[in-house]
Amino acid sequence: MGGQNATTCSQCRFWEQVAETDMPAFDDRPRGACRRSPPQTRSDFDRIVADYLGAIARHLTGNDEEDAFTIHESEAASETYWPLTVGDDWCGEYQPAHS
Repeated sequence: MGGQNATTCSQCRFWEQVAETDMPAFDDRPRGACRRSPPQTRSDFDRIVADYLGAIARHLTGNDEEDAFTIHESEAASETYWPLTVGDDWCGEYQPAHS
């Protein structure tokens, strides 16, 4: 689904755009948190996968900075999270944002 129309995440009442500096991206599409449901818990496995994906991204981009593509800041990172989506994503739970 290309572009943003009236039924995408960025137009939904449950979506909250995150600051561009809060989340590294490979393109300029807006990213945000879906707050339709309660936050999800993050397991140790999720942290391991996130660290591994960050290491792959650092390798592929040639960016060797330790904090580049870091998903969580430390072992004390939040144990819950809101699902992150791209603004032009969509789902079956869409509700229009209030003006």
